[in-house]
Amino acid sequence: MSETDTHHFRVRVTGRDLILELQPGQVKAGGFVTTRIVSASNEENAIIKAGAGIKFDPDLVKFVRSAPDSPYSVTVDEVEEVDEFVELHGFTFFTVGVDDSEKGILGWLKRRLGLASIRPVD
Repeated sequence: MSETDTHHFRVRVTGRDLILELQPGQVKAGGFVTTRIVSASNEENAIIKAGAGIKFDPDLVKFVRSAPDSPYSVTVDEVEEVDEFVELHGFTFFTVGVDDSEKGILGWLKRRLGLASIRPVD
């Protein structure tokens, strides 16, 4: 594959360490999985293109309650060259168990958001 040839790649990305509000008033720690189809000259460029727009994607931003400067991790789980594809958009979200003590994530959120209480999603 030459550097000038354009190929299609399916790139699966997982994000972790986010604060999410998937249902109104219910805030939890969690993350997302998304698949992006990109055109690029090689796998490295495909990874760069796939990750470039994720942080500001409206389908992600509307659920994220983390502070804008809060770090979160993003990993590339899989990159595969594909011949045929259907354009994919969107995210699959997941939540993780939390420590509901005042020192845990919920206590931090209550202080950060100035809330009297936060109920975890069951």
